[in-house]
Amino acid sequence: MGKLLRFNLRKLVMQKSAYICLAIILGLCLIYAVAYKLMMDSNPSSPEISLTQQIIASRTGGLAYWLFSLMSSNFTMVFGIAVAIIVCEDFDQRTIKNIIARGYSATQLYFSKLIIVFIAVTVAFAVTEVAAFAISSAFFGVPRGDIAKAFGLIMLQYLGVLANTSFVFAISYIIKRMGFSIATVIISPLIIQLLLLLADTLINSKDIALSDYWIDTYLQKVCFISASEKDIAICLFGSIAYIAGFVLLGALFRKKKEI
Repeated sequence: MGKLLRFNLRKLVMQKSAYICLAIILGLCLIYAVAYKLMMDSNPSSPEISLTQQIIASRTGGLAYWLFSLMSSNFTMVFGIAVAIIVCEDFDQRTIKNIIARGYSATQLYFSKLIIVFIAVTVAFAVTEVAAFAISSAFFGVPRGDIAKAFGLIMLQYLGVLANTSFVFAISYIIKRMGFSIATVIISPLIIQLLLLLADTLINSKDIALSDYWIDTYLQKVCFISASEKDIAICLFGSIAYIAGFVLLGALFRKKKEI
């Protein structure tokens, strides 16, 4: 297992798609910062979006934009594409049987890929947050205020990112085809969100909204310093449940399908 992890880690280091996706994420983070700054400078008295309102009204420097950088950079979708490529590469290039021929089991292969993907996402998330801190400081001032809560929310964002990664990993490992997996990564969150909104409309309940419990929804809520205790709890426990559920789902389908 150790040799397999080192082998996959070397492949990850040479994986150009991961670097390209990370560069796109950082580029989007910078572009959105420029857009928000121009919006503030051009029309400071009547901002059109809630994030700009927070930045203008806040005395916390770039804290609001730093927290929102996960959404402004489209991190989950863009790096989700990189995850799909990492997972499907061996299947697409038909090198998977060569790896198993070396004596590794399908279970070892599955979990070694999962670990490598989590490492890649962790590094990408850390780089994005450091870059977002620098960008927000440059455009809106050094983040200040309730820094402890901000760090807590960023850790929750990381947990939510791992939940989304588990979803992408399971889907990609089940599909095993790069093009189809990438398309699924892009389209499936939109479809799921629409279906949940439709279910909420049919249920028509004031007490519960199913869409609030989907990854993208609660991730967006913890991108604001004003996130409530309920938002925090949903993100924490929902992410843990999604990580466990999607990893188990991928493992179960792996057993049923031949490589």
